[in-house]
Amino acid sequence: MSEQAAHLTPARLSPLRVESRPSPLPYGLTWADLQPCLPGFASAVDAQAWTSHVKQGLHGGSNSLILTLRHSCIDRSRRTRTFFFKEGPHFPESVDASAAESAKYRFLASTDFPTPRLLHVVERADREVMVLEFLPTIGIQPDEADDLLLLIARLNAVRQPPPELFRPGPGLPWTEFHALVKDALTMLAGDPAPQVRVEPRRWFAAYRRAEESVSGLPSALNHGELYFHMRIEVSQVAS
Repeated sequence: MSEQAAHLTPARLSPLRVESRPSPLPYGLTWADLQPCLPGFASAVDAQAWTSHVKQGLHGGSNSLILTLRHSCIDRSRRTRTFFFKEGPHFPESVDASAAESAKYRFLASTDFPTPRLLHVVERADREVMVLEFLPTIGIQPDEADDLLLLIARLNAVRQPPPELFRPGPGLPWTEFHALVKDALTMLAGDPAPQVRVEPRRWFAAYRRAEESVSGLPSALNHGELYFHMRIEVSQVAS
């Protein structure tokens, strides 16, 4: 197995169980905030939270973590459950809160696309905290590549994704981006390495025609792991 493919296996991506240690509730949450996802919750007096697992993966981040919660119930029993907490981005006032990540989870769940269950959302004026189903195993083995491709195809096939939920973030103005494309083509034309002759003016005209064609195509959902800069890791698993 290649090193790139090894990064995507359950051994490298699944949460690691650690020695339990007490923890405060994250992201400014209170036990009252969490009552909707704690069935039968009785009181915060003896409620407990502790770190039971740590994340693995290629990218770290302080906006998500795993905690196990225990609380008393009104029937005098005690319940224990592990959750995945994720803090959403801080939205500027000009951005519609419907574009929050939790709205994407709700939409995908409405189409029966498999995602971790969204158990609860705590909304603030400028952010949200999602409480999600804890998945003890994540990742993919090389012999599961076909299953992954089928899942991606199923995501691509989701009909009429709401544009307000999946609108790409702001990027460079078109004039600036087009200037960068022209500069790149000019650099390629002067580089002896390519095995084809690069004609900047003709190639840029072809790029603009393709751009116009793409703008008229129907929208489809995709996964961030298939972005261009991730092509090496994906091809190593699928090959």
